[in-house]
Amino acid sequence: MVRSIAHVFFHAAERYPDRPAFKERGGDGRVWTYGELAQAVRETALGFSTLGIASGDRVGLFADNSVRWLMSDLSILALGAADVPRGTDTSPGELDYLIRHSGARIVVLENRRVLDELSAVLTDIADLRCIILLEGNYREGDPRPLLSLDEVRERGRSRMAKGATLTPFLDRSRGSDTATIVYTSGTTGRPKGVVLTHDNILHNIRAVPAVVEFTPDDVFLSILPAWHMFERLIEYAAISKNCLTIYTSKRTFKQDLLRERPSVLAAVPRVFELLYEEVRRRLLEGSSLRRLLVGGLIRGGTFYRQSRLEDPATGAPISPWGKMCLPVHRLGERMLFCKIRAALGGRLKVLVSGGGSLPRHVDQFFDLVGMPLLNGYGLTETAPLVSVRHRNIPRLGTVGPPIPGTQVEARGVLDRRKLPPGQTGVLHVRGPQVMAGYYKDLQATREAIDEQGYFDTGDLGCVHPTGELEVTGRAKDTIVLRGGENVEPEPIENALRLSPLIEEVVVLGQDQKQLGALIVPARAAVPVMGASADAAGAGGSEAAGGSDDQELRDRLRAEMDRLLHRSRGFKPYEQIRRFHLLSEPFSMEAGELTETLKLRRHVINERYAEIIDRMYAG
Repeated sequence: MVRSIAHVFFHAAERYPDRPAFKERGGDGRVWTYGELAQAVRETALGFSTLGIASGDRVGLFADNSVRWLMSDLSILALGAADVPRGTDTSPGELDYLIRHSGARIVVLENRRVLDELSAVLTDIADLRCIILLEGNYREGDPRPLLSLDEVRERGRSRMAKGATLTPFLDRSRGSDTATIVYTSGTTGRPKGVVLTHDNILHNIRAVPAVVEFTPDDVFLSILPAWHMFERLIEYAAISKNCLTIYTSKRTFKQDLLRERPSVLAAVPRVFELLYEEVRRRLLEGSSLRRLLVGGLIRGGTFYRQSRLEDPATGAPISPWGKMCLPVHRLGERMLFCKIRAALGGRLKVLVSGGGSLPRHVDQFFDLVGMPLLNGYGLTETAPLVSVRHRNIPRLGTVGPPIPGTQVEARGVLDRRKLPPGQTGVLHVRGPQVMAGYYKDLQATREAIDEQGYFDTGDLGCVHPTGELEVTGRAKDTIVLRGGENVEPEPIENALRLSPLIEEVVVLGQDQKQLGALIVPARAAVPVMGASADAAGAGGSEAAGGSDDQELRDRLRAEMDRLLHRSRGFKPYEQIRRFHLLSEPFSMEAGELTETLKLRRHVINERYAEIIDRMYAG
């Protein structure tokens, strides 16, 4: 009986032990069969058991995607324990919090670099049982006890030689057991631990292959961090169907598309946007006649595809001009679209986008060239899948219908009353994939999940009459960048307000590539500010464009780089890349501040919309 993620894996390994399961990064990376990986997981799990890891324990897993990460993950789950995952780019301060708050007594680290950054933290945790390195061995001066993963596996082999098996551990597992605690930043900046059970994740593992329609012959290319729930779900689902997963990196991604020729790619919108930009750049090369021809084929093909696409509100075709533009589309297929597919490996048949808002032009482009994106929606708290678009129902702009067993309601922002189809409100989700709660935070759990079992996503959207969901924004303050990174603006704003140059700041960037900010400089720091009203009519004036203004901008840039440095706990994607200076502070009179002087972000975004658009267009 399948009661855990480990059962899914071992059943797959028993079914096809000789099929390739995972390939390490690089063209000459090792390929692991399901049988080889299953043996490695047994050894690792039994080795972990010698360290005292048992059902209900938490194990920190701080590493990036690799077969060794997956090996550790499956081994921890096979023992009935839960992992607490994070990537290697996480600050030592945050990892310290995760270890202490989760109560992890064993931590698994990627390599010596991570160990060196965490050594002071780990030494200070008195009841830490053991540190395990996926790469590297103990050296004089390291915290003890410390073992390499190879040493852990050797311990497991010794136990197996004496007749030990994983059967007793697997037999004790239950679907209600905690599988993982994934920490995500809360509105105050303090991370919250999302408790996901095996049942939560198993529900989505069963749903994905049926909806996405992949088979054991499919090859997945993996580029997202392994600890991210979107990536984990895709890998688990691929395992359930005995598919091959190949690890790649941002540096080798384009080469691996051509070399490995995957059939399935699941990624955040930014990855698909980069592919689109690369193809577009190549299409615009050459003579003006060639560019004119390409433009005509794309326009004609787009008109044709719109006649094949359905309006999510009515189910009717978007355009009536299909027959007229069919010849142009066929010509585009012969001359252009087939070449674009070949340039992206030639075998991609399933593209799954999740973790952020997919730009409409990117969505349209991949549909046009015959590689429709299955745009999906989910959150860490829903393990993570809520809905995904079906291949045979191309309704662009939506994230598809809820997966089987899942109910979604749009409710009023203020009264939380269920809204009729087509009306925008806050999306609430109920289903077997909704988290067990926030770890050690009963109040936050009660605020997030109501008595009916509906989880308040904090996202704005609607349920169309056709059943598809459309996500239009966020009711909460969390900013989701195009790369899928979740950013809490308040800690960044609080850090920037420490500067003597900054009086007020609002961090922006929802669905953008990078963070931006509107900054009100401190009066004493402003040598010259323009007196004229802003040309966009936003209610404030811009800084003057002279040399004094440039000097101020340079000083502000240096301050932001200093205050948001990694040594202070900030990640690279939390840096402010674009900013605009305002001459007037935010006020209650203008509706920009509440009575308690909190920022009304939606008012500020609307009031300065034109300025923000220009800032990101520049």
